[in-house]
Amino acid sequence: MSTSLPERVDPWRLCDQGRSFEGRMPLRRLKRLGALLQSEGGDLRYTLTFDRDAERRARVRGRVTAELVLECQRCLGPMALEVESGFQLGLVEGLEASARLPEALDPLLVEEARIDPATLLEDELLLSLPQIARHEEPCTEAPEAVDVTSRTERTHPFAALAALKGDDTKEQHSSGE
Repeated sequence: MSTSLPERVDPWRLCDQGRSFEGRMPLRRLKRLGALLQSEGGDLRYTLTFDRDAERRARVRGRVTAELVLECQRCLGPMALEVESGFQLGLVEGLEASARLPEALDPLLVEEARIDPATLLEDELLLSLPQIARHEEPCTEAPEAVDVTSRTERTHPFAALAALKGDDTKEQHSSGE
């Protein structure tokens, strides 16, 4: 088992060799995921195994875990979320081949001869994120409350136009007399 994850690999060859990788990677390396985080500090932990199943299908099995800091959509404060995702992917070269995969395998389309394992791990983390990030318990940080009384005391945005219109109607009445 190797601890360093190469940047580009030939997945077919790794499956034939039965190679495995295990280690850590800084979250700041994952740009798409980083755009959704409040903090890119910390590492993800991963295991990846390239092998062939009993039917000789090339597959990638793995697990990725990380503690991510997202923005709570309720209070807009930081929210730590422990993410853990296990996956089994069948390597395919086209849509036809993906239709023949068993349900236990999700397709991994290999369009070129090489793939980036870090992108594979990033995709799994992105798929594990909740649609709406929010604290499970009541939020401790509340967004600034809107002062309702000051809102009712404000003048209407078209009040100036109404005043001008009122002046217009007074002029018409005084000139028409």
